Amino acid sequence: MSEENTFFDYLARKSQNTILVYKRYYDKMKDYFDMDLHEIPLEYFKAYADNLDVSANTRAMYLNIYFLCKKLMGADEEELNEIKDYRNDLFADIQVNLEETNNNLELPNYTELINHMDFALQNKDYKKYIINYLLLNYFVRNMDLDVYITADDTSLETDKNYLLLQTNPRHVVYIRNKYKTASKYGSKTHIIDDLNFYTAVRDIYDRGNEKLLLPSIHFDVKKNTFNKIGEGNYVKCIINSIRESGDLNLLKTISVNRGTGYNVLLNSYNNFV
Repeated sequence: MSEENTFFDYLARKSQNTILVYKRYYDKMKDYFDMDLHEIPLEYFKAYADNLDVSANTRAMYLNIYFLCKKLMGADEEELNEIKDYRNDLFADIQVNLEETNNNLELPNYTELINHMDFALQNKDYKKYIINYLLLNYFVRNMDLDVYITADDTSLETDKNYLLLQTNPRHVVYIRNKYKTASKYGSKTHIIDDLNFYTAVRDIYDRGNEKLLLPSIHFDVKKNTFNKIGEGNYVKCIINSIRESGDLNLLKTISVNRGTGYNVLLNSYNNFV
């Protein structure tokens, strides 16, 4: 199978918006090098990435795609470890950038939010990954993230939210009974068949944790978001991305998942990056 087909097969279970972002950066690199990404020597990639006039987070997105292509196409461990070393240096740059901007908040673009989520997965920071995955794919509020993690579907309570682990095939059922507009729209259920997400939830469950968040839900969610900007700003960033792409179908999905009117979203989150 070709690199491109292998890469996008790997992405198939991610959200459509995420796939489009990855495709844009993949195509940019492939057009520049005029070859499959897994064939590019690391030194060539470094020279390319280091000269990009972009933020460290965007540079890290390019690196993540490059690394994935190498890994999916069978690169040996020595080569992958060299890329990881370069990635660690880039992470250090990103941390410096975060510290510099903490006191001067500027909304990130959608790519940076995805990157933040992917870094959490790569670092096995599964709690952060789960929070960001649900924010970016289901556009939920803080309350919706107050979930219990269980593999037992026989004793679920109707006033609690759950991440229910299921097997054959492996997937997670995200059940929302407790959210802002539940009295109007009732219980919502989402089937999540992303194996990375399943692995993350399973890890937390196997460690004996039945709750995802600390008692201070708002604080716990905020500290795990990009630059600690919080759930509400994530929605603003996503809507900014929709304005740029013109994908109004996604806006309808956000409206349904949040239980928020279409016009309310447009008016209340009218904030351009």
